Amino acid sequence: MPDHIPGQTVWQELNVHDSTGLAEFYRAVLGWDLTLEGDRGLFTLDGAPVAGLRVSSGSPEVSGWTSYITTNDFDESLRRTELNGGKVLDPAAALTIDGARAAVAQDCFGAVFGFASLPEGSGAPATSELGRLVLADIMTTDITTGQSFWDSVLQRTRTHHEDNLSVYRDEHGAALIGINELTADERAHVPAHVLPWFAVNDDTSAVVAAERHGGTIATQGNTFCFGGWGVVLDPAGAAFKTLRLNTDSI
Repeated sequence: MPDHIPGQTVWQELNVHDSTGLAEFYRAVLGWDLTLEGDRGLFTLDGAPVAGLRVSSGSPEVSGWTSYITTNDFDESLRRTELNGGKVLDPAAALTIDGARAAVAQDCFGAVFGFASLPEGSGAPATSELGRLVLADIMTTDITTGQSFWDSVLQRTRTHHEDNLSVYRDEHGAALIGINELTADERAHVPAHVLPWFAVNDDTSAVVAAERHGGTIATQGNTFCFGGWGVVLDPAGAAFKTLRLNTDSI
């Protein structure tokens, strides 16, 4: 099996205009350490890289978390994105990984994501380990059209789980990325986006820690087929899901 599976989420980059409080926040919620040099930073867990950080003066063009998907045909992935109504925002994005090729794009509803071709052994692919990315979830405003776009771009099998949640999988059944639909209430004030899920030991404790360290709780105390979850915003306003898994894998 290749080091990186096409369609898999392999890296996360956090784009903010102010890094104040982020080191303390992510240490308390996910156990991460942050090394910041100038406008670039690296989050690590037990010494292993888990995500990158970019600090932009003023408001960054793309703010919040960006999930990067690996591809074995970079140019073709960009072509399929635009062919199906998406847009390439930055065809030569810089990542906190030496030797990486990356691009930032948006889907047909404006949800921002990235493509990345990474050197072997680099990146932080999804896993069920605590403090690491479990899955990224495409939150779309119309599930039928959104699925049509991502079916064409990813060209992967999609399995349905509950409500509007589906997961794209590789030929071995491994989860690559999810897709879900924003509720009517959410659509009134939340745009389409890609939401990373990070594994925590206790979703209740995680959201409490988030609030205590300068974050905001968007929702908490939820359960679904994979476990208990909440959504929090960090001190810079970037959203992610805290997930207490009740299974070995998604």
